[in-house]
Order: sequence, then structure tokens, then C-alpha cells
Amino acid sequence: MRIYCPEDDRTLERIELYLTESEAAELLAHIQRLVTSSNVKSVSLADELIEHQVVFHQYNDFEQSGFDRRQKLIISQDV
Repeated sequence: MRIYCPEDDRTLERIELYLTESEAAELLAHIQRLVTSSNVKSVSLADELIEHQVVFHQYNDFEQSGFDRRQKLIISQDV
């Protein structure tokens, strides 16, 4: 797992998410789609006003097409 903050260009060791019940249900549906659909590599969840957003990317050690150079570095080295 890699947790990346693009605004600061750094990885984080820990975050805490506070979700409403409906946001948690939406997140579960997105994660299920990410896991079960081979053509879905990224999903995001935002609040109603789009002030807060969480983006999830699926990757593996062997296939990382679609990621830029910085993302590949984060995946491989967590820096």
C-alpha cells in the first residue's frame, strides 16, 4: 500500500478517513469494481461538494502501464 499526497509530493505512513454511511457504501462499491473488473485500474470517491477526494489505483509488481514516472517510483520505493 502506498499513500501519496500530490500537493506535498510525499508519501504518508498513516491517514484516517471519516466517512458517512453512504460514503462508506459508495467506497465499498468502488473497491469491489476495482477488484472484479480487469479494465478498471483507478476509482475515486468525493464528498458532495467535491472538497475532499480519495483516489485508489490498482497496481502489481509486473504491470504498471498507465502510471507516470513519479507514480512508478512511489510504487517501487515508497518515496
